[in-house]
Amino acid sequence: LFRSQAAPTIVRFTHPVPVAGPVWESCFEFEQPGDSHHAHAIRVVLLDTSGRRYELTESESDRRGESLVALTGRIAVSENSPTLEAAELTSPVALRLRVLRGESRER
Repeated sequence: LFRSQAAPTIVRFTHPVPVAGPVWESCFEFEQPGDSHHAHAIRVVLLDTSGRRYELTESESDRRGESLVALTGRIAVSENSPTLEAAELTSPVALRLRVLRGESRER
């Protein structure tokens, strides 16, 4: 459960994940009904094993009810695909990260 916009929360992956492509989807569950209207203010930054940061940009939200939202966005990756180990999340409202997945397809 993440609560503070001022202090980002780091979510470490169980195992490092190689980047398959630039498109990433993150699904969030909100503690209070209606807080999903604040999804536009969620900031997702992916962290690789060498400490580089990849902010999710061009994000689009898909509200799936009053308490569930999926954000889809892009990260800038070079020819040398990084291996990710964590996500840094910042949100103005309490939420839970349900799913984070990368996709090789273009959107």
